[in-house]
Amino acid sequence: MSLTTKNTKLKTTKKHKENLVCFVKTFVPFVVIFSFIFILFSCKKHHHITHKNFYHWQSEFNISDSGKQRLKELNITRLYTRFFDVVWDKEANQPMPTSVVKFQSTMPYGIEIIPTIYIKNEVFLKLNDNAITKLSQNISHKINAMAVENKIPFTALQFDCDWTEKTSAKYFQFLKNITQLNPKKRLEATIRLHQVKYFIKTGVPPVNRGALMFYNMGEVSDFNTTNSIFDEKTAKEYLHNFDKYPLPLDVALPLYHWGVVFHNGVAVRLAYGLTNTDCSQNINLEKIAKNKYVAKCNTIVKNHRILQGEIIRLEVADAELSAQAAALISPYIKNDSLSVTIYHWDEKNIIHYSTPQIEKIFNALR
Repeated sequence: MSLTTKNTKLKTTKKHKENLVCFVKTFVPFVVIFSFIFILFSCKKHHHITHKNFYHWQSEFNISDSGKQRLKELNITRLYTRFFDVVWDKEANQPMPTSVVKFQSTMPYGIEIIPTIYIKNEVFLKLNDNAITKLSQNISHKINAMAVENKIPFTALQFDCDWTEKTSAKYFQFLKNITQLNPKKRLEATIRLHQVKYFIKTGVPPVNRGALMFYNMGEVSDFNTTNSIFDEKTAKEYLHNFDKYPLPLDVALPLYHWGVVFHNGVAVRLAYGLTNTDCSQNINLEKIAKNKYVAKCNTIVKNHRILQGEIIRLEVADAELSAQAAALISPYIKNDSLSVTIYHWDEKNIIHYSTPQIEKIFNALR
């Protein structure tokens, strides 16, 4: 081999190496970035929303024609309707139904009504073990009687109770009894955040599905709380054990506002539906903080009686905040398909939000 040929090959090899180095420096970073983006999006949990729903929690079921049209526009398929509450009657020394809903309008076409019953935890604290069967029978009978009277076919039941370690055995037995009394119905129970994080202690209800209540997580009675309906910092403290929780979970999200009324620093009642406009336009109220007003004298604010010196803390969960909440909880829901329910259907509140704004809440969980 001649020296010239050898030098030529060396130059060619050197040039190839330089080209290779240039290629690596130029394109490999793009490949790495693209691969990272691909992995990131591949790992993101995507859900199939099977049903878009609302809770109906008012004492009168009276949906207007415009309300029915709005439900249709939003593609709502279910209304989880509170049929009644169950509380402990101190005088009778037994559980009693209260706040029974009155059906005053026809049912919205194409929307399924799911009877929903709220039971105060106090009921199971005070009820004897041998009275659980009777309670189950009474509640089951009342639900079915109301459904027949109002011509409401239903395929599922949902129970709402903030049970504790002390009441879990009684409540879970109650749910088992309800299943036996209604064998063809799907049984659901609301689940609070603490009941997921500490499910080893609180137990898991014997139902088909759980409805995670992703709201009402703050200390409503604490005067220094800013917004007890939804607080991101508080929520994040409870985002544990979702990967181990054995029940498939649906999600319930907030879309409402209220005022928490404090008397001498103690929370004494909730003033539903109060807004900043209601308070700012009342000459008898003085704004003392971003979301707090004090009554200068006895006054009426949107049918709520406020006494002199009482302080109102306004709390709001609007569509934007609800969508943020949905985006926060979405990665923690391990089941692929889920139902999303917004609390709650109030035509006076819903009119303030466009259809795209409400759809954004549902879409944040996809």
